[in-house]
Amino acid sequence: MTPVPLADSAVEGALLDFAAAGGDVILYGPTDHASARLLNALNLAHAAPLAGELDISLGLPADTLTHGAFRTRVNHREIMSAGGIAEALADARDSSTRVTTQVSRDGETRVAGLIRPCGAGRLAWLRGTLSNTYRKGERLLTPDDPAVYFRGELLMRWTLGALGIELHTTKRDAATRDPVTTVHRNRNAYIFSGYCPNTTVVQRFRFPQGAPLLTGYETELIGGYSNYSFPRAWHRECRVFVQQQADSQLSCAEFCPLERKGLKRRVLVKGLVDATVRFYPESGFPPTAFLKTPDRETGALPFNVRLPLKHGADATGEYVYLESFTGDVMFGW
Repeated sequence: MTPVPLADSAVEGALLDFAAAGGDVILYGPTDHASARLLNALNLAHAAPLAGELDISLGLPADTLTHGAFRTRVNHREIMSAGGIAEALADARDSSTRVTTQVSRDGETRVAGLIRPCGAGRLAWLRGTLSNTYRKGERLLTPDDPAVYFRGELLMRWTLGALGIELHTTKRDAATRDPVTTVHRNRNAYIFSGYCPNTTVVQRFRFPQGAPLLTGYETELIGGYSNYSFPRAWHRECRVFVQQQADSQLSCAEFCPLERKGLKRRVLVKGLVDATVRFYPESGFPPTAFLKTPDRETGALPFNVRLPLKHGADATGEYVYLESFTGDVMFGW
């Protein structure tokens, strides 16, 4: 993710090469300084800029409100947002261009966001608007009232969702404050951290490899998304992602590894229904998976049967996986 690069710069060439090789790039900001090569890759041209109060239409996966709806007008201030919005499609008939955001006024329409294939990857572009105003003497900007205007800052996260990394919320109304959520990688795990100014907000996640199961939490898997109600501040590891058609309640819990020699950690995943399960093991520690079966002598139900694991890799790291699995599984390493 980067501002629109300077024309014919080394950064521009590197970004286009990265996308052509299969990467996803999000560009943001005005394109008045972009090269003809980049404008052609984005299918963009320029027209007279629009600013001020504009109607906005969206084609992005969005957050859910239980009461009311998001506003359909945005206040685009030229001095706060690098000028007016001047972008339009160069070829409106191009079927490969997915317009994700448009603004309009008095019959004039401009493109404010799109996604387009670039070789084996994708280029996303978002014009961006700062939905805040400055009041003399105030140290912080004042956000636009969400009961009156759409808040343009939402578009970046929603654009990320259109590229497959979906971090959405379900909340009461547009004025309910959004959580702050971060994700980073450490020792081949995904580390989720967050702050919830309003703990009634439900967060739902889905990544290209499936719904993330955070260690130490239960979740309702609904429509392919894992759903969580978090406390005020939280920090969790994630090594398991699930893809399955059925909705179900899932859990991912850490278990003491002492009963089986040679294991450093164990994680139990419960509630799977005909699922593809991806597990990202800690680097340098070969993973195993165990199935629970009754002990013939004691009747106990230990996880004592090893499951064959398939190996895979993506842009973020190596993983092992199970396909068409139903029941509970213990991952150890």
